Amino acid sequence: MTASEHNTWVQYMDLVNLIDKDRIMSAIERFGSLSDLPGNGVTRLAYSPLYIEAKKILADMMVGAGLEVSVSPIGNTFGRLEPDHCQNPAVLTGSHIDSVVNGGRFDGVVGVVCALEVLRILQRIRDALTYPIEMVDFAMEESSRFGAPYGFGSYVMAGGIVDKKILLLQDSEGVMLADAIQAANELTYFPRNVDGNHTTNLDKALNAIEESRRQSQEIKAYVELHVEQGQELEESSSWNRTLLMLYQAAVSSRSIYAAPAKNQSSAW
Repeated sequence: MTASEHNTWVQYMDLVNLIDKDRIMSAIERFGSLSDLPGNGVTRLAYSPLYIEAKKILADMMVGAGLEVSVSPIGNTFGRLEPDHCQNPAVLTGSHIDSVVNGGRFDGVVGVVCALEVLRILQRIRDALTYPIEMVDFAMEESSRFGAPYGFGSYVMAGGIVDKKILLLQDSEGVMLADAIQAANELTYFPRNVDGNHTTNLDKALNAIEESRRQSQEIKAYVELHVEQGQELEESSSWNRTLLMLYQAAVSSRSIYAAPAKNQSSAW
């Protein structure tokens, strides 16, 4: 390692030491308390009133961390950290805060909350970043409410084709997905320049999907921290109960972070 590389490593480790695990856990516990059903786990289904409340809380957290917040018409929520005079594509990181019925409190949320912590710390070297960094909370990544065959928010953002029949899916109370999506209008940073020439909720939903896509050249890379959904890692000796998490692409073209994390196989 050269002297320059050593100095860079020391700078990055100084930033790592600023990670506030208590702040991370406090945020996870806060979202964990927002559940529509009592008992074990978290129930916060996509586009429900409680889900919209949770997304508003998250947007406020992003603002508090100094991020530029935006919301797509389907409800994907972004927080952006951008160096001055930078035209490069963004490194995107995050996950989702909707849940299945009685889901684990870490499922999805840990990826969002940890992304927020990383961007909060990287504010200190904002103008040294090679790429802008965005965190994202994808809308309706869980299919438990409507049974969609894919993570909706990420699929739409990436340009996936959504058939009308998906928007006609209904939840257990007979609410149609095309109708439920309209709840995104209540989000604080919902764009107010969305085309208003559509009269039916189905047409509005189709238009929201089109306006929520992003071009591939806008995004350099995507990184997601997520809990394991099964027991493969715990049972795999090759992992040695350790994950290597690389989180340095935004600073240079070299990935040099290796942060050990003991694996546990539960989202609870």
